[in-house]
Amino acid sequence: MRVRVYRNLHNGMWSIQHKTDKGWRLMRHAGSVWLADAVPHVQLGGWRRVYEGAPKGVHAWIEGELLPEPPVDPYGETLAVTVYRPKQHPFFQVAGKALLQARYCWLGSVTVAVAEPRCYDGGAGSDPDQVVRVAPGRYAWA
Repeated sequence: MRVRVYRNLHNGMWSIQHKTDKGWRLMRHAGSVWLADAVPHVQLGGWRRVYEGAPKGVHAWIEGELLPEPPVDPYGETLAVTVYRPKQHPFFQVAGKALLQARYCWLGSVTVAVAEPRCYDGGAGSDPDQVVRVAPGRYAWA
């Protein structure tokens, strides 16, 4: 099942939404979540409001296939820590590069980490608007 996951700032858990005929609806909250074929999304308008000092609202999430349990041998994978800092950049980062997609994504109680990330490495820090245009859903696994 394809879902959206974002950090709920009120309860500190992850909010998991699924798509219905009426749009995205809350399915449940969880302390940790595993996703496959994960793609980060940042709404540029929401990011700008937060960047300019407005109260935080849901404008960034990771979309992917919800896994009922961790993938086989998840700790055998090399997991890379992923961060999203809206006061710095309008994209999720892995080692300073914009994250476009990942084979697996683990959203834990404190850390978000990915396995087999695909990153935009063509000057992500110098042109963040280009990363926002390039990132949403244009890359798929071969």
